[in-house]
Amino acid sequence: MEFTLSRDKFSIIITSVVIAFALAGVIIFYFGEFIIDQRIHFALLFSSLLLLLLCVVFYFYRPLKYSIENGNIRISRMLGDKIILKDDIKALRIPSKHDMAWPVRTFGNGGLFGYTGRYYTKHIGSMIWFCSRRNNFILIERKNKLPIVISPDEHKAFLIAYEA
Repeated sequence: MEFTLSRDKFSIIITSVVIAFALAGVIIFYFGEFIIDQRIHFALLFSSLLLLLLCVVFYFYRPLKYSIENGNIRISRMLGDKIILKDDIKALRIPSKHDMAWPVRTFGNGGLFGYTGRYYTKHIGSMIWFCSRRNNFILIERKNKLPIVISPDEHKAFLIAYEA
């Protein structure tokens, strides 16, 4: 079974703003003859190209859909799917708002085409996110590994399908 995912408004805004800043920096570099100092000129180009590179990387590694195949959970991405084996899964549950309160991004992406990477909350601890939104969470507790958080559009239907 396949489950769709959509981005929340915050992710759409963050993505739009970052892309706009990156493109504006490149445009100003090429047409900005008013910038006299060469160091500022090239710093602007470097930072703009770095932002564009990050946009490309996060675009290709964003989660596209979730699927359940023989008890395994597949997180589909353009560059390499992430498969969570049935034998590694201890439990699936919908975490409470209290569990997911004030997540801190420790090493990851905080809104550019979604929310991916390592996050931390006081009540769960460290976890890995493959989310497109900041709600509809499903916590996948794994044996001897960090838990994984996903965010399908129909999170309750995902749990029912997994248990079936």
